[in-house]
Amino acid sequence: MNKFSDQEYHILKTDAAEIRASISRYIGYIITVTGLSGIIKFYFDNTLSGTATLILFFLSLVVLTLLFEVVWYKFKSHNRLIGYIQVLMQEIDAIPYRIIKKKGHWKNKAYLKRWRNYKLSPKKKRLEDFYGWEFAMSRYNSNVLFAKEETEQDRMDSYTDAINKCNYVFSLPKKWMPYTEQMDCNKKDGTPCDRDVEFFEKITLPIYFYDNAFPLRTHFYKYFKFLFSDKAESEPLKNIDVENRYLSYGWEYPRKITQIACIAAFMVYMFLIVFVIKNYDLNLFSVSADAGLFGGLDFKLEMTFPYLAIISATCIIGFWINRYVKELIELLYGKFSIDYYCWQFFVYRIQMLNSKKLVPVFYSRSYLRYFKCKTYSKFLEENQNYIEDKLSENKTEGAVERYKSIFKTYREKLNAHKRFDPKEDKEVAEFHDKIKKAIKAKLDKNSGLTKKEKKALGKGYYYKLNEELNKIGL
Repeated sequence: MNKFSDQEYHILKTDAAEIRASISRYIGYIITVTGLSGIIKFYFDNTLSGTATLILFFLSLVVLTLLFEVVWYKFKSHNRLIGYIQVLMQEIDAIPYRIIKKKGHWKNKAYLKRWRNYKLSPKKKRLEDFYGWEFAMSRYNSNVLFAKEETEQDRMDSYTDAINKCNYVFSLPKKWMPYTEQMDCNKKDGTPCDRDVEFFEKITLPIYFYDNAFPLRTHFYKYFKFLFSDKAESEPLKNIDVENRYLSYGWEYPRKITQIACIAAFMVYMFLIVFVIKNYDLNLFSVSADAGLFGGLDFKLEMTFPYLAIISATCIIGFWINRYVKELIELLYGKFSIDYYCWQFFVYRIQMLNSKKLVPVFYSRSYLRYFKCKTYSKFLEENQNYIEDKLSENKTEGAVERYKSIFKTYREKLNAHKRFDPKEDKEVAEFHDKIKKAIKAKLDKNSGLTKKEKKALGKGYYYKLNEELNKIGL
């Protein structure tokens, strides 16, 4: 984290701790309300009329809903704070424009590969303390207010355009720095772009900006299973074509609190239903014996209140399911999650630091995973003919076709950023392990070369794997 962000970081951490403490207090209120309604019913059962008991249960459910609505808002407030704090923590350095221009590294973003060589002290950055939280929230709120006027795709396009105009660096391990390429990717419309722009368009934005949760009506059971499961057993409930490794579940506290609150609300609702069934005749109409041969129907006015209580309580429970049970996935890894707010504030933070003539440096595990995946694809592209020749060497026609099929499947999964699971396809996973070992050996060999040797070998040398593939016995 940058030195100039220290004070803001500690202030926001204190605010986040206060929010967590207030959430715990409100959960205490919810448990108290549930317990009090049960105690009142138990001790005053003989004195309470049927109508009074219905009012007691219904008001308890209403109060629980109002209290948990405050808790839900505090969850989002907490995620916003932690999302911004996460940006601060991932911001590991900042390089002044003047230093980059002085070194002659501004052209073609040459500083992306050379930023580690600057080694600047905090004083040289000429920024003592910097507070960006209020500005970031102001920008976020203005975007939320006008988001309804745009489609999801318009919002994503605006985000990628903003990212493309920003000056920043994603940190990579030293071994991978030579493989940082410029404009070697494409946006969905075919426009050439850098890898970071493609990373946002293909990985990050589909997860956090699309409203792509499965319908509640057809996945009702799965939503409740998600609510009452732990993190290890949770299955993503989003219709996205992105590897699950890129999903970050965030903190589990909201799930546990939502479990407690839902149990309390559903218990009150069930007590209300059972009480009405046991104490009321649910037939709204009665047959009049004095109405002659054909009889007649008399409307029972006293039964309208129990029916209204049941209907109203059912609507409230429907609200709980649609808002809290369904949106829990969004709170953990969707459009209200810590990672969503982190990436939302990411752009604003860069824009603020760019206005201070600084290029921020960030570390992102998701981007590193994406970068490695793209680099593996580039290795395969550069060595495709050699790999195909090795797979066909001294093999029967049937074996050659099988290995070509494995190679094709491997490339498809790699380009789609999918996991190589031995349980799903053992041969493809084994092939991946071999390619991985070859590339690792190449990176280790590269790091042992001097600058003079690297210059003499040329750029094409970095992607050649002939020697490494022979050693692993491909």
